[in-house]
Amino acid sequence: MKTGCLFLILLLFIDVLLLTTFWSESVRIDESPNSDAACGKHSNLTVTTENETRTDASIGVLLGWKRPPQVFAHVHIAKTAGTSINGRLAGKYERICGHKGYSYDYYQYNEREKKKGSAVRPSGRGKVRNTTMYQIGYEDCDWISIEGHWHDFDRIRDYPLEFHIPCREPISHLLSECNHLGLEFNCESSSQDDLIAQIEACDLGTGIRFSSKLAEYSAERPLKCFDPFPIDRYMSYMGNILQSRRFPVKDDAKRITNLKRNKTLECLWQPEYAKVKATVTRYLFQMYEYYRFCDSCIGTSNDLFEQNMK
Repeated sequence: MKTGCLFLILLLFIDVLLLTTFWSESVRIDESPNSDAACGKHSNLTVTTENETRTDASIGVLLGWKRPPQVFAHVHIAKTAGTSINGRLAGKYERICGHKGYSYDYYQYNEREKKKGSAVRPSGRGKVRNTTMYQIGYEDCDWISIEGHWHDFDRIRDYPLEFHIPCREPISHLLSECNHLGLEFNCESSSQDDLIAQIEACDLGTGIRFSSKLAEYSAERPLKCFDPFPIDRYMSYMGNILQSRRFPVKDDAKRITNLKRNKTLECLWQPEYAKVKATVTRYLFQMYEYYRFCDSCIGTSNDLFEQNMK
């Protein structure tokens, strides 16, 4: 009787040992030059490790993605391609959380917009209310875009933030704002009061969307700036950091955010109004901290693209 029990115990021990060995081997990836993983061949392995390197369960291709230590906070300044950037990132990458789109439902939103047949202004899930964003929360976001008062970032000030500030040439930015509102900048009257009044009339919240005090929310990382044009440059930069979607959007629906603009009719570009242009530029720097920040940042080590070239 005792011999039989010992035999059963021995068999059970051998089973456990074999199972442990099999499990250990099933999650090991051979990284030698001749291995299937190195050659990009399909495998049935699914691996999750501490640094989150893993294989895709359906195709078995090693992803090798590592979650970045910081959360990227995009300050959506009006007329700096924020809608396009937010939408395109949400269509291609995971955990994008923005006023102009979230990764988790962007594919179907884009499909609905395409069926409309023509370019439309963002709406519905392509223009998420701030209150809805608060309700969803930002706990599972790698890239966050907020279009509102800079104080709205208070809700995530304890996150390991890296702020990305889009910086556009001041006059071009101003005239794009004017065009959005259907206003034409008049260069005939060059009085200080009149020029300032026109600047204020075209302003789409530049003064409240940015503050250098945002640096206090990311003490370990300085505020970063970037030129948003062409958009593909920022997409490429973030594409090296963010995790790709399983099913990316391949055909973006056209979304319009501005009226058609004829720059040849904008007086500030005309040689005869060069002095007015210089005066308006000076007022923009005096009136808005945003332009002063951009002027001091672009081309420095805090410029995303300058930094990326080094």
